[in-house]
Amino acid sequence: MPTFDQPTEPSAQQISRSAQAKIEEWLRDYPAKHLPELLGRLNSKVDILHTAAGFELLLHALFRQMDFSLTIHPSISDSA
Repeated sequence: MPTFDQPTEPSAQQISRSAQAKIEEWLRDYPAKHLPELLGRLNSKVDILHTAAGFELLLHALFRQMDFSLTIHPSISDSA
């Protein structure tokens, strides 16, 4: 039986390390050619840019896990 000295939930620091490790794993799987641009947006001080880049990274990881074939910023014919 746990006591008050032995927390049963991970600490915020453990969660933070776990989240950081997962993000680093996702970044390793992201195409190297497009990584500098994504990292630039992730490090942006503009909320919409880093939030969108984080969401893009999350979606990329999710779709890769589902064995989708992905193209980063594909060219679309007849687009402006």
